[in-house]
Amino acid sequence: MRGKLGGKTGFCDCLNSGVYLYRAIMSSSFMSTSTKVIFIIAFLLLIYGYLCRLLNIYFFWDSKHFGWIMMATAFMGFFIDLKKMLEAQKKSTFLPRFFTGVIIVAFGIAGGGILLLNSSKAYQEAIESIKTDEVIKSEMGNIRGIGLFPSGAGYLDFVYKVNRDPYTFVITVRGSKIIKEVEITLYNSLPIE
Repeated sequence: MRGKLGGKTGFCDCLNSGVYLYRAIMSSSFMSTSTKVIFIIAFLLLIYGYLCRLLNIYFFWDSKHFGWIMMATAFMGFFIDLKKMLEAQKKSTFLPRFFTGVIIVAFGIAGGGILLLNSSKAYQEAIESIKTDEVIKSEMGNIRGIGLFPSGAGYLDFVYKVNRDPYTFVITVRGSKIIKEVEITLYNSLPIE
């Protein structure tokens, strides 16, 4: 029996958008060529980045991070293409807009976190201690640089003070002999011993 709300409601529109999203993923004919190319490049960068770590290839070690950035960008392109398709069909575009917004906010939070982390005193001191650590120097050679992107949620916890101390995450350290991912632990306050 249909009542006053027997037609489409906000929830039904949202549910229908989810069904259209699933159908769109299963048949990617609506995706633009640039979105497909970005997906392919992201996939190749991710494969190469993980193979670098597995096979100790020391060329373009940060490709894993760039691959994940491109994958998120490709998903954003996917949702923009989906939104265009749904608009042409006069369907609800809530979910594609929502997920595009989530990706943009995530980029902002992660990018801002990296900038704030690089400017923090605790991070700079940790980097200096890595550069002067004799154990790391003997294993890796002279330290040539630190990777552009930290890995793990610990750096976001540190920057935005989400959890209590300590904050642990992984950074890429480039040495003259090898490149290695090093786990570091930072404290916003002095550790209690």
